[in-house]
Amino acid sequence: MNRFARASLVLLILSASLTACQKTTPGSGLSQEQAKKLDAASVLATAVPYPKLEEVRRGCPACHNLADRESGKYTLAYEALNAVATHPKIFKATDDVSVKICLGCHAAGTGDRAARGVDAPLAMRDITHPSHMSS
Repeated sequence: MNRFARASLVLLILSASLTACQKTTPGSGLSQEQAKKLDAASVLATAVPYPKLEEVRRGCPACHNLADRESGKYTLAYEALNAVATHPKIFKATDDVSVKICLGCHAAGTGDRAARGVDAPLAMRDITHPSHMSS
């Protein structure tokens, strides 16, 4: 469990325990015990070092970048060509393609292609969500 998940769990436990206390602190609606736990949770929340938004790694290139020049690991091209043997060879596994290339065929279809990609058997969402749920 990473530190952010751990901190969230601690805050959840603390907030749940706040509701279990009985004595009240005058004027606040909180018991003395609740007020102490809330203070402790506030200190914990401000002590967790969250990265600045511009430092957060997001999107496909955050993980799918060229790590091995010979095999192409772990570009989107590498993943596509290794996931399905019948994937069209429109690029090499070592090419660092953008998701825009993938969406040319794997964008969500409409009409009679509603459950598929515009040109591919699967839309990007139907590839991405299941493959990333346990990774």
